[in-house]
Amino acid sequence: MANGPELNRGKTIADQNTAVIEPRRQGPLRIMIAGGGTGGHLFPGIAIAQAFTAKDPCNKIVFVSTGNALEQSMLSEKSFELKQICVEGFKQRGVVNQVKALLKIPIAIFQSIRIIKKFKPGLVIGMGSYAAGPVAVAAKLLKIKIVLHEQNILPGLTNRMLAGIADRIYVSFENPPAVFNPAKTRITGNPVRSGILREAGRKRVKKQVFTVNHQVLNGRMLSDGRAAETILEKDLDGRLLARRIRYYEKKPHQLAGMARRAANLGHPHAAEAIVADCYRLLAGLKANS
Repeated sequence: MANGPELNRGKTIADQNTAVIEPRRQGPLRIMIAGGGTGGHLFPGIAIAQAFTAKDPCNKIVFVSTGNALEQSMLSEKSFELKQICVEGFKQRGVVNQVKALLKIPIAIFQSIRIIKKFKPGLVIGMGSYAAGPVAVAAKLLKIKIVLHEQNILPGLTNRMLAGIADRIYVSFENPPAVFNPAKTRITGNPVRSGILREAGRKRVKKQVFTVNHQVLNGRMLSDGRAAETILEKDLDGRLLARRIRYYEKKPHQLAGMARRAANLGHPHAAEAIVADCYRLLAGLKANS
């Protein structure tokens, strides 16, 4: 699938960073990161926020989401500000709850407009959860640049709906789906928090990857590359898990090989690549300028 010159060459932004000319020095940025809900959306958002503050400690970051316990705990721990909006998801919730969720969207958009006008961000980053939707719509209405990050092979509903208004879309896997405009899509990988990267550098990874049904496509990408073993949630029980763990305990060479292949598939500098490209986007430069 042809996804623009950057993707056709089989290179990610992270691969190209060494050859990229950085844009003129900009002043501190004000960045709004929208969405969270679960760790799969929140933790990559934190990684991007950390990369922005590492690039310039004067950059200002604010998160906007529903403010659940995980978000409040993690963002407080990392000293990032959180603004809350009233919004709900509507997948698998029944007709009545879906209608209620739909009715909350205009309220959430109004709340987002108010938050944006007060914070005055130069860029809004949507992380894919339902809370990102109203914030991105508000940003579009206020003519603020929007970028999205998609963590999965199969994009979620929110990112599919927002793809048309986004200025840039960052994806974690090669061969992004056709719903994403190739001209706006960049392969960066999935951002990982700085503390996790430091820990991974100190310790050799020895855990096998097991995935459940909602991540089956992500898991199969790894297992197809012999970097993981995928067990479907419907097949998983304690005995099977224990049996596979014992198997790999007796086959350390296989486990080591899988760890090497998994590392080769990873993009440890994904967050920095996204931040660098955001600077270029805000400066009006092309990715290979």
